[in-house]
Amino acid sequence: MAFLHQNRFTASDFKAAPPPTPKVPATLPAIIAAEPIVGAILKSYGPKPFRRHRWLAYESGKRELSRLVGWEAKNPALRTSAHWDIVISALAKRLGV
Repeated sequence: MAFLHQNRFTASDFKAAPPPTPKVPATLPAIIAAEPIVGAILKSYGPKPFRRHRWLAYESGKRELSRLVGWEAKNPALRTSAHWDIVISALAKRLGV
């Protein structure tokens, strides 16, 4: 007869889960409220100064914004693809891409 191990763990052996991060709606105003620098970055990428080099500006803007929104964001509440899509769409619209 095989020996069956008994579960010797108790509830006190486990750590509590970390508290959930506050949710930020996937709208541009909510993202800017949670991370104000996003608004400043988007304003700096207006259509007129980058008319000839808009694709380079687009790549540069994506690089800047990736630290603030999306999977690599510092703020865990903004680490979703929905937030990334909203911000990148706003950047593309500002640059006329």
